[in-house]
Amino acid sequence: MAKADSQAPRLAAPSRTDGRPKATASSRYLLPFATAALIGACILVYYLTYVQQNREYLLNRDYRVLATIGEQMSETLVDQMSILTSYVDSFENSGLNEIMGGDQRFKCHTSGTHSDREANLGKAS
Repeated sequence: MAKADSQAPRLAAPSRTDGRPKATASSRYLLPFATAALIGACILVYYLTYVQQNREYLLNRDYRVLATIGEQMSETLVDQMSILTSYVDSFENSGLNEIMGGDQRFKCHTSGTHSDREANLGKAS
């Protein structure tokens, strides 16, 4: 039996003619990890220099934009209030009470003072 085992054909290991050693798992991943580390280092340097220097400017710019938006919203609300006030005043001056039959339920009230209302009533009569 020993003789039969020794006569069995053996598979020859592939021979390397270029003389390079076989790549190991660590050497196979070395280039991608080194590339990723280099890119990460570049991003870190960029962040530490450019972004840190401009952070205060960017924050102040955001606050300026927010203040501008707030002013625009306030102006819009003031404009809407003046439109609504004029709309209510136009109904009071157009004799809406006479159209509705003088019913007190439909009387329009504005934010004016009591004396302003009396003056408007005096003009209507």
